[in-house]
Amino acid sequence: MRSRTIYLFFIIFMIVSTSGEHKSNETNLFEGKNLLLFELSETRDYSIKIASSPILIDSDDDFLSYGFPGNGSETNPFLIQNLEIDTTSDAGIIIRDTTKNFAIQNCVITATFVGIYLVNNTGQILDINNNHCINTEVWGIYTYFCSNLNISENTCAYNQGGIGVFISNDSVISNNLCYDNKCGIMGGALDRFTITENMCLYNLIDGMNFAYSKQLTLYDNLCTNSRYGINLYAIADSILIENTVQFADDGFYFYGLYNVSMYRNDLRLNYVGISTANSNNLYIGYNNCSDGTYGMWLSENYFSIIEQNNCNRNIENGMRFSRSGSCLIQDNECNDNLNNGMYVVSHDRPDREDNQIINNTCNNNTNGINLYVSSSFFIFNNTCNENRYGIKLEDSSNNEIIANTFQENREYGVCITDFESNWNKVYGNYFICNNLAGTEYGYSQAYDRNYNNRWYDYDSDQGNFWTDFEGEGEYVIDGNYNMTDPYPFIYNYDCQATSKPTTEQTEESYFGLFIVLLSFLGTVTLVKTRYKK
Repeated sequence: MRSRTIYLFFIIFMIVSTSGEHKSNETNLFEGKNLLLFELSETRDYSIKIASSPILIDSDDDFLSYGFPGNGSETNPFLIQNLEIDTTSDAGIIIRDTTKNFAIQNCVITATFVGIYLVNNTGQILDINNNHCINTEVWGIYTYFCSNLNISENTCAYNQGGIGVFISNDSVISNNLCYDNKCGIMGGALDRFTITENMCLYNLIDGMNFAYSKQLTLYDNLCTNSRYGINLYAIADSILIENTVQFADDGFYFYGLYNVSMYRNDLRLNYVGISTANSNNLYIGYNNCSDGTYGMWLSENYFSIIEQNNCNRNIENGMRFSRSGSCLIQDNECNDNLNNGMYVVSHDRPDREDNQIINNTCNNNTNGINLYVSSSFFIFNNTCNENRYGIKLEDSSNNEIIANTFQENREYGVCITDFESNWNKVYGNYFICNNLAGTEYGYSQAYDRNYNNRWYDYDSDQGNFWTDFEGEGEYVIDGNYNMTDPYPFIYNYDCQATSKPTTEQTEESYFGLFIVLLSFLGTVTLVKTRYKK
């Protein structure tokens, strides 16, 4: 095979791959790398043979000329096995333009550019099993226009790319070990692929990289110590479940996804657990994105559901959302982050409205939920306790903050910081023992620097519940314009006690709670209708 063909694939690989320097991590997931990466001598079959030259098969007849066992049928495929090839030729094993079934197994291959090279083979059984492809300049294993692949239990190390699969259907990549490459496993133009139980470790750029593909299932893979753990571009109708990615700049890095579900993945200890952009109809649920710098960083996402994720103990934000619309963000935990539990930025256009933040827990952050230049959010039934601010609004308008709980925040339960934040509605919320030490503005549990916001429900004349309301008059809110809650309720709670609160309320407060519950039931019905899958 002429070397310029291999050079062409090398150039394509380098263009598709994301450039950048590897960011090393001193912390290791394993006690010792060599404990996991087995030695070839320990797995080598005693019947292995030394091949003096590479294997080149350009037609079905070449299988016979080499004298390989088998007849090429589905029940008796040709077997290329137990070979050790160390060659300066472009590739160790080349098979192209065949129609027969074959298996390549238990071989050790070192070549100049590609260990195993398959192009345009149309058999129903194409198995590549238990081979070791080491120290090539481009690919350990490379396939192009080959379907029905079973690539399993191979070791690909010290190559540019470990395993590369392009323009293929109906295949499985499983139980492979790819380490110390630039990319562990890469694929493009794939359909109906299962990628499962692979280990991609210490690869310079990507653990896995797939593009322009659909109906992928990535299940139970382990990717560590790469710039991007799993990198997807232009992927549709696919699932990522129970993968583990750690010590990466981006655990999941996605762009241009449509109708993709990712759930029960372990994405701790990354700079960013999940990073997505320009994607629609995502389901992101039950993932652990804790103990990094950002748990999630989602931008330009539409019609997506983000629920039941853990984004705790991150250096910056538990979740960061920007320039997205019609998303439902519910039942997530964003606790103990050094900056914001949830940070929402640049949602200020009509096509980025209709976002809902419901029933999340955002405790012990600087800000529980922080909206910056973000409008038209429905923020309902969240718990924001023991932060500096429970909810902070900056240059954000037309938001509804309803039936949330703000308890023991160091300053304000809700803080509307600037004159540009207009027409926000705040009612039916529980303000419990916030701002006990006071600020330069006073001892109120809320702050509003504008005069166009409303601290009660216009239709029912119901305000909020306050532990420091004494039962008469309006509740005064700190700020420059003497804003008040004109219809406050008493909420009895001993802020100096460690026991649970008492809920002794006036008749007016019971009526207010009834109104809030009715609003809640209506909202749940609306949400279920809109987001029913």
